[in-house]
Order: sequence, then structure tokens, then C-alpha cells
Amino acid sequence: MTLGNSYTGEFQTPTQIDKYQFSASAGNTYIIDTDVDDYVIDMYEYADTVIELYDSTLNELDYDDDDDDDYDPDYDYNESYLRFECNTSGTYIIYVYEYSNWSDGDGEGELGQYDIIITLEEPI
Repeated sequence: MTLGNSYTGEFQTPTQIDKYQFSASAGNTYIIDTDVDDYVIDMYEYADTVIELYDSTLNELDYDDDDDDDYDPDYDYNESYLRFECNTSGTYIIYVYEYSNWSDGDGEGELGQYDIIITLEEPI
């Protein structure tokens, strides 16, 4: 992924997991954000994203479902948001999947599209 570019993903099967990679530099803070607003059909028929962040050796660094830390002022229900403070330069991996598969593993997640973007946090 290129920083600042938005990418559209689509869950075509209930158990699908999408994989993204990006390069990060030590000392920078990155925002990983998913958005489903543009794809809402009705309250019960759109993707509910979960994101997981891993380093290049597949050590899990963080995850988010529904912006648990309340970082995103534009947060909307069913979107995920991570603030990642990078300590080691390298390649990082993001997995995005539908919440239903994470919470109960029933394989009955919602199908649909989402956008994902990674940005560099501006210093205050």
C-alpha cells in the first residue's frame, strides 16, 4: 500500500481475509483506518471490519474492532481504526476481515465493500 492512497476491499465470501502490506519508518506514527459509509445498504447489510497489525515475522502488534480506543473523530459504527507508533523500520502486514468471523467464527459474516487507508500522523 502507498501511504495516503485509499484502497477498496470487498468481502466476497463470509470467511475472506484481506491482506495488505506497507513500509513504515521508526519514529513515525501511522493511522490505519477502514470506512464503510459509502457502501451501507441498510443498518444490517454492510461489512463490519476488524483489522490486525503484524510485523514482518508475523508477530501480532495490535488489532481493532469498532475503534475501541476512540481515536477517530469521524468514527462510524462497524469501522476500525489503529494508531501505530512505529519503533522499528520495516514492512508491516494488515489483515482485514468481517467481525462475525472473528467474534463467533460462524462463517456468516456480512458481504460488502470497505475502504482502507494508511496515513502518517501529523505532529502536533
